[in-house]
Amino acid sequence: EQMWDGEKALEAVLQEAVSAGFYDAFHSPMDDGICRFSQKALQCSIYHNLPDTQRQHLHMDVARALETVYAEQLERVSGLLAWHYMQAGQPEHALPYWREVAREAAQWGDYTDAIDLLERMLSAIDHLPKRQQRRLRLECLLDRAHWLTALGRCRESAELLQTEYEAFSAVRESRLRGQYALALSLAHSQEGTWDQAVASAQQAIEDAGACQDGATAGQAYAILAMERYRIGRADEGASYSRQAISLLEQPETDTKRALAYFVLGLNCIVLGHFNEAIEAEAQTQEVGEALADPQLQASAAWATGWALATQGDWSAAMAACQRALATALDALTVAFSLGVLGYAHLEQGKPQKAVPYLEQAIRTMIQCGYERMQGLYTAYLGTAHLQQGELDRAQTLVQASQQIANATADRFGSGWSLRLLGQVAQRRGALEEAREHLDHAVRAFLSIRASFEVARTQLHLAEVACEQGEYQTASVHALDAYHRFTKLKVPIYIRHTQTWAASWGLALDGAA
Repeated sequence: EQMWDGEKALEAVLQEAVSAGFYDAFHSPMDDGICRFSQKALQCSIYHNLPDTQRQHLHMDVARALETVYAEQLERVSGLLAWHYMQAGQPEHALPYWREVAREAAQWGDYTDAIDLLERMLSAIDHLPKRQQRRLRLECLLDRAHWLTALGRCRESAELLQTEYEAFSAVRESRLRGQYALALSLAHSQEGTWDQAVASAQQAIEDAGACQDGATAGQAYAILAMERYRIGRADEGASYSRQAISLLEQPETDTKRALAYFVLGLNCIVLGHFNEAIEAEAQTQEVGEALADPQLQASAAWATGWALATQGDWSAAMAACQRALATALDALTVAFSLGVLGYAHLEQGKPQKAVPYLEQAIRTMIQCGYERMQGLYTAYLGTAHLQQGELDRAQTLVQASQQIANATADRFGSGWSLRLLGQVAQRRGALEEAREHLDHAVRAFLSIRASFEVARTQLHLAEVACEQGEYQTASVHALDAYHRFTKLKVPIYIRHTQTWAASWGLALDGAA
């Protein structure tokens, strides 16, 4: 109806066509009916015998009619619109729809097809003005880089972007430059080249700030937050996460905001702020459920389990990890979930149940090449063997864990390894060696403001001091632990410290 401009009513003309046998059936447009050529060959013959100009006009009319009919939901017909405009010889109108089709494919995880669509689209832009060609090519290059990163082809993505550095640097629009820096930062962060990732993220924030592009700046802050978490500077990581969250408020950035909450939770766990961590992961979980995104849900679940297990809510932690395992889509998320599940059993005092989960998690981490958590889970496994009295096995594992922590500059993992070395030495009766290792562990945890782990290590130092008969020193360590646990609001550890101190006849002077 949108295309018809004949003298007769459209319905009357179509009825004549049906009577002549050209169409199979016809229903009134009011009934949302359609009519089709009775023979495909007839349709093709008529179409191909049209003069080129008339055929192009036909496609143009169809495209405009589709835009009118679907004005409020163009995404439903973006593929048709792209095709009709291309056939009409109007690539400048077709390309935005073509790009939308590619982005829709990417949203469904079909990144390979999305990249193929982009490449085909770019081969058809020769008729555009040079300036428009240049901008469209750069925008599509950014899409392609993001999708290559999503496919795990991070190095290819980074190399693609780096070859276009001069082209993007010459762009006057700070928004596009910021998006370029963000894409490069994402590629580097996924590849593990964090120095370059940080530099590009900082550039993205600078460019985005010049044009008030909150979405780009927010994603860049989230990358900085993850990098701070990775190197153990969780206080800065939490601050960056909160900045990211405040900038990612629009509905179209829901997934990015959820990831920022996820990283906030991780940083809060390191700091010992467990309630805030659990609340942050609940936000990630909520978005994951709203978007039916199993990856977000699984990530939120295992991180929640980690926080719950550390603060002593072991049953809830195990349930969270089981939810994560039920929804995890990739091997790495499975490994995180298994590792935390093993850790929950370990914290509950059931090392024999922890061992198989931790061993499986470590094997998967090795396969995925994720050394940092491999090192931490190895320390967990060593602790499990220590709890079972297997000192030689614990010693071997802690040495492996320490080597990985040093190689990855992981101060949180290093603190765990040093504490375990102290515990092994304590069990062997080498109390001075134990004290030395535990002192180093305290310093490692203090350097990253991991107050909860400082407190747990102080209790071990108090035990060593008691075994050496240095009860005043033991009281100092125990009191420090007690105050830290109280400030962090971890009831089970507050009670544990009180009970332990009483068993040694130590007074927690100044305790509330």
